[in-house]
Amino acid sequence: MVVGRSMAGKLSQQVWVGILVSFYILCISLFCLRYSTSLGANNVINLLVNKQVHPTCTMKINHTNSDSCLNRYIYIHDGLPARFNYDFLNNCESLSPRTSSSNKPSMCPQLVNLGLGPDVSKSEGVLSDKSWYKTNPHLLEVIFHNRMKKYECLTSNSNLASAIYVPFYPSMGVGVYLWDSNVEIRDASAKDFVKWISRQPEWRKMWGRDHFFASGRTAWDFRRQKDSSDWGSKLGFLPESLNMTMLIEGSEWKNDIAIPYPTNFHPTEDSEVVAWQNKVRKQERPYLFTFAGAPRPNLEGSIRGKLIEHCQASNNCNFLHCTEKICGMPITVMRAFQSSVYCLQPVGDSFTRRSAFDAFLAGCIPVFFHPATAYTQYLWYLPKDHTKYSVFIPAKDGNYLKEGRIENILLGISKEKGAAMREEVIRLIPKLVYADPRGRLKTPDAFDIAVQGMLDRIENVRKVMNEGRDPSADFAGLENDKFKFPDIHTGKCPQEVWFGILIAFALCFVLFSFDHSTSLSVDVLVNEKENPIRVLNFSHTKDSCSDRYIYIHDSLPARFNHDFINNCESLSAGTSMTNVPNMCPHLVNLGLGPKINNSDGVLSNAGWFVTNPYLLEVIFHNRMKKYECLTRNSTLASAIYVPFYPSMDVGVHLWDSNIEIRDSSAKEFVKWLSGQPEWTKMWGRDHFFASGRISWDFRRERDNSSNWGSKLRFLPESLNMTMLSIEGSRWKNDVAIPYPTNFHPSNDSEVVQWQDKVRKEERPYLFTFAGAPRPNQEGSIRGKLIEHCQASTNCNFLHCTEKICGNPITVMRAFQSSVYCLQPAGDSFTRRSTFDAFLAGCIPVFFHPATAYTQYLWYLPKNHTKYSVYIPVRDVTDLKEGSIEKILLGISKDRELAMREEVIRLIPKLVYADPSSRLETKDAFDIAVQGILERIENVRKEIREGRDPSIGFADEDNGRMEKPLAGKYYKEKWFGVLVSFFLFFVLLCFDYSTSMLGVYSGVNLLVNKHVRPFYLKDSCFGRYIYVHDDLPTRFNYDLLANCQSLSTGSKALSDQGANTGDNMCPHLVNSGLGPQIGKPGKVLANKSWFITNPYLLEVIFHNKMKTYKCLTNNSNLASAIYVPSYTGLDASRHLWDFDHNVRDASAKDLVNWLTRRPEWKKMWGRDHFFVSGRTSWDFRRPDNGSDWGTNLRFLPGSMNMSMLSVEGSCWRNDLAIPYPTNFHPSNDSEVVQWQNRVKKYKRPHLFSFIGAPRPGMQKSIRGKLINQCQASNNCKFVHCGSPGINCNDPVTVMRVFEKSVYCLQPPGDSHTRRSAFDSLLAGCIPVFFHPATAYTQYLWHLPEKHTKYSVFIPVKEVEDLKEGMIEKTLLRISKERELAMREEVIRLIPKLVYADPRSRLESEDAFDLAVQGVLERIENVRKVIREGKDPSVGFADEDWTKFMFPEAPEEY
Repeated sequence: MVVGRSMAGKLSQQVWVGILVSFYILCISLFCLRYSTSLGANNVINLLVNKQVHPTCTMKINHTNSDSCLNRYIYIHDGLPARFNYDFLNNCESLSPRTSSSNKPSMCPQLVNLGLGPDVSKSEGVLSDKSWYKTNPHLLEVIFHNRMKKYECLTSNSNLASAIYVPFYPSMGVGVYLWDSNVEIRDASAKDFVKWISRQPEWRKMWGRDHFFASGRTAWDFRRQKDSSDWGSKLGFLPESLNMTMLIEGSEWKNDIAIPYPTNFHPTEDSEVVAWQNKVRKQERPYLFTFAGAPRPNLEGSIRGKLIEHCQASNNCNFLHCTEKICGMPITVMRAFQSSVYCLQPVGDSFTRRSAFDAFLAGCIPVFFHPATAYTQYLWYLPKDHTKYSVFIPAKDGNYLKEGRIENILLGISKEKGAAMREEVIRLIPKLVYADPRGRLKTPDAFDIAVQGMLDRIENVRKVMNEGRDPSADFAGLENDKFKFPDIHTGKCPQEVWFGILIAFALCFVLFSFDHSTSLSVDVLVNEKENPIRVLNFSHTKDSCSDRYIYIHDSLPARFNHDFINNCESLSAGTSMTNVPNMCPHLVNLGLGPKINNSDGVLSNAGWFVTNPYLLEVIFHNRMKKYECLTRNSTLASAIYVPFYPSMDVGVHLWDSNIEIRDSSAKEFVKWLSGQPEWTKMWGRDHFFASGRISWDFRRERDNSSNWGSKLRFLPESLNMTMLSIEGSRWKNDVAIPYPTNFHPSNDSEVVQWQDKVRKEERPYLFTFAGAPRPNQEGSIRGKLIEHCQASTNCNFLHCTEKICGNPITVMRAFQSSVYCLQPAGDSFTRRSTFDAFLAGCIPVFFHPATAYTQYLWYLPKNHTKYSVYIPVRDVTDLKEGSIEKILLGISKDRELAMREEVIRLIPKLVYADPSSRLETKDAFDIAVQGILERIENVRKEIREGRDPSIGFADEDNGRMEKPLAGKYYKEKWFGVLVSFFLFFVLLCFDYSTSMLGVYSGVNLLVNKHVRPFYLKDSCFGRYIYVHDDLPTRFNYDLLANCQSLSTGSKALSDQGANTGDNMCPHLVNSGLGPQIGKPGKVLANKSWFITNPYLLEVIFHNKMKTYKCLTNNSNLASAIYVPSYTGLDASRHLWDFDHNVRDASAKDLVNWLTRRPEWKKMWGRDHFFVSGRTSWDFRRPDNGSDWGTNLRFLPGSMNMSMLSVEGSCWRNDLAIPYPTNFHPSNDSEVVQWQNRVKKYKRPHLFSFIGAPRPGMQKSIRGKLINQCQASNNCKFVHCGSPGINCNDPVTVMRVFEKSVYCLQPPGDSHTRRSAFDSLLAGCIPVFFHPATAYTQYLWHLPEKHTKYSVFIPVKEVEDLKEGMIEKTLLRISKERELAMREEVIRLIPKLVYADPRSRLESEDAFDLAVQGVLERIENVRKVIREGKDPSVGFADEDWTKFMFPEAPEEY
């Protein structure tokens, strides 16, 4: 209901805007119609209405509407890191449940009942009997997430999804730091979130415009516009966030969409809603109106005080003065609202408040005072005609509310109108409540309407994109009028509007009369090369950052950078493991080190620090954070900076003798980096990082523990990156940048002042050398230099120790007092002292070109004579007595002054400015960045020109670091030239035109770009395997860490008793092999026998895979991809859980994670495999109500993978490999010894059976077997589980099998059992009764001709097993055949055991055969793809014949 008056009749600013907009729309429309002939009718129509066909639509040949979820599928980002949702719940005690930082303890009590809060159904008749809770509205995001988990149209395939829900808990995220004065801390989680989400493959589908999340706070809490503002985070203004939709109390931005506050009523079924509607419909309402709230004296413009005055002055009003205790109780609020006809709903701390929805729920007609409280926000929920369900009293501020006005207006509403409004309010109740996530309503509730609204919104975006329009134009735009107080009018169109339309039409008609056919460029409208959005940019401003944008890989795991800083006490600050304590004191001042405050006049007054050169990577990172052209969009970036701290990383293990440990972090780093989506843009050639160590520390060429350094720079991925380090190498992708000196100016004046100081410095010494001799370093000239210096009165020698030369004042004092500074090679070609000399204005004297000339090409002039003296010294003998002093004295004064001036001019280029400030002139950092941008641009140019970008990128250039010739060619060189010329002349005399390959073949062989110029046979070719080591630990290692929760057998842990030995922990020792058997009692060999739990096959296989000799960190080289998931252990945790969703959750998580990895897309998972210690049937629960197992193998992603398990299934992608026995040899001799041992055994029993009856299994033949065995003197029966008999004891089992000729192997709980492999290991010939127990399963491990190693007695039904049949069959077998079969069984032993993962056999074991089998399987799939056939055909097909009993078993 509207109460107000018409505004005055003069033209407002808005009217003129309306005229202008109308004018443009009319003109453009008429113009396009008139000139359709000049552009071509088809072009105009296409330009205006062409709908681009979605590429996937063309794939739908036969389309039916049978899928009720079509266009309603939603994909949940379950891979979202827990720090963005679940971690908040786990740390709920740190979250405040209210709106201030200190007024309430924790959120934990509110999280019960899936976020609905504590049950409050006992309400003295105020509420209904059930489904009422004390719900905290901030937990809307948790409630929404739990509802979404039960949404009927979820999909694990993001390509099928119409929308993507992100289970981010932004309210909790911002709530932790909302009152923190540091806005960086306040925004950290938001930035981290959008960075993560925008890097996922799903993002690129619509660049996030199909993504949405919910929040329990108002949108304003995430719309902080200034960094100086006290309130909120800036999540809503982050560029990536602008592409997503947030469901929340809305804001002026279109991508903030309002959904109802959660009330305290959460019904589980429709009848509860109807019952509640009937209850409030019959309610007696003695009060005309109610206000529940508190005054806001400090809130400017608040009308609450006036409302309270009105209410308290009226006998018709009920005022509930809210405190946390009073209005925090649902019963109190609902009692007040149910007793009133109207409920006053003014603006709260924001435009809306939860009370508005409590009023609806109580059947109380809301009275609004601002349209944004409901009308302009909840458009998906409330009728457009707000007079049907509410009263509107416009009150811009308290002055609008005259005494008694509210009561008078409400009394003026007729009884009929009031009843109609109340009925509409009650009708709306189902739409405004959130049903209990554990139940489901048939009518749409607030959640359902929100989801439908989102799907419609995203579909509209798709429509815009399909029509070729810019989807961003209207997606997150600003709606300024949404929250403005309106000018109230009577509902008629004012005269001003009609006047505006008339003027616009008249102007358009006049312009339309002109002929513009020749004045407008057709190309502008239809040129396909023109960006349609750019056409609208009438003025174009040049982007100063164009071609200079850099993207920082801030998502780099902290173990590669920040963790080193946090553990700085473990890092050495020097060049040896023990000579300097830790790095911590050097990390202050952003890595510059401690500030030097008093230098006795040697240094300037500001900008000097005691800087450790190894911290260049930290200084560089801090400088990069302030780089003016950073971007969060990696597609815009010209270069990608990786904030890796390689010096710190290698420094931890540089002295470790174990090179695997030394290289481990480097391998992890390149593996992580190459797995990121940014990598594939240029395969890493646009990536760079900085190092405070020399390149040689990362160039270990041999895997010999005595060799120095790590092999980071020889890893294939690392070869594609550029490293900026304090000293380069002979490889072109190692680029030298200056050592950091101790001078880090914060402004240009400090640089100029320092230049002036060193320019005026008195220099009493001709030359100086600061250093120490290197007596153990072959070829070092330091000793000679020291002799020269000490022999001259013109030289100042500073004998360096850590204490002396570690002090910047001492070094700079010496260099400032000298004209020339001697700079021989140090431990490597360059040393920091070189740059200290430049800084002191001391002319450097070099003895090798690699000390400066061939390295610092971005910094030093090409003509090195302008700034330095070069004295070539090939070896120590070249340095004659007094030669240095003579050379320096021979330099003229003019040249000396010119060189010094050039040295001083270079100073700004060689220092790194303080990261907390910025120079106008370019410093060493700026030049490094410019150099890297140019280098990467050159690579792009190579790619654009169709050339191979790898050529020249990381090539070796030995000339760069070689000693030069001292000005003349040696005789050897001339001799080499002469011999080369002679040989060339001789070879030229031959005619090769018809020999060998022919001319063209020879040319092709030499120049064909597809042929590798140097081909060496790779023993691992076709056998490389990539291990998904980045698999989240919840899928493997976390299970081992919580081994006490894992069952050791086929029963739930709770059914096994309280004995700690019943859990899996004791079995995990020895790499999963279990406890070693110490006393084998002459039954087993002396070692390599363990009590192995067969369910741990997946752990054993993983540990074996870690030592596989053909592993690769480059998934592109891999022939197969191994997923180290412990699916059997994972499934066992919930295998007995009645809730299928709980049971299947981890399986879905695993598949979701894998299908999002870049490796998946190579063959869409058909090159992936994993291993399980359970049978395949445990992962094949059909959707027909079956109680057993998970549905892992029926998930679409899983169907594309191969699973190796102890028993296969009738699906071809489930492959059987042997159960692990208890024998795990560590070398081949142990296998041979065991084979010889079982070969010699005396076998007094004709046959034996170890097992127990299965009375509950109708078709089990075990009972019959036991009867026949017990009836025969030739049979040994061991009753498993009977008192005193432990069939899990290998000694018990092997003792019987070793004494038997034949071992009966009927099906167990499934077709196969571990006992079959124990009998083969004991040299006991197995007797099978069903082909699926071995013949149709273990095809990689057992001979195709099963009669060579086993006996088959076909028993299809129990009745088929006639009395005495087994003994008679076995007695008929000749001795010769028996011996031949046993020999074959013994020969098979190596193939059926899993060797100890800590060692390696020369012969192939069960692991090796499994790997070879899976490689061949995947290669066959590749062959199918190469032949253009469908790889899915036959890959995971169902083949029931595999487990069917043959038609003619006697011939099988």
